[in-house]
Amino acid sequence: MTKARKPQYPIPIQAAAVVPALIGAGIGALGSFGLNRRSHPSIFAAGLIGGITALVVWSTHGRLRAAAREFTSHLDTARDLRWLARNPIDYA
Repeated sequence: MTKARKPQYPIPIQAAAVVPALIGAGIGALGSFGLNRRSHPSIFAAGLIGGITALVVWSTHGRLRAAAREFTSHLDTARDLRWLARNPIDYA
């Protein structure tokens, strides 16, 4: 018996990302219909692009959330410093 070989370059796709990829592919394919009749390759290409986009967004949403949280934190700090510069507090 031969052992099953592991792929040399595994694709980092989470199982939970498959559903958003299929939804993105469906939206991309439906969006390509429009008013004009399109060829099957263009519908396939739009679905493929929509699916890949949804897959990338879903698999990186944790990092995007962390970046947005850090950005908001820096924005709040800058807003507070600006407010304190315009409204000094006298403890006398």
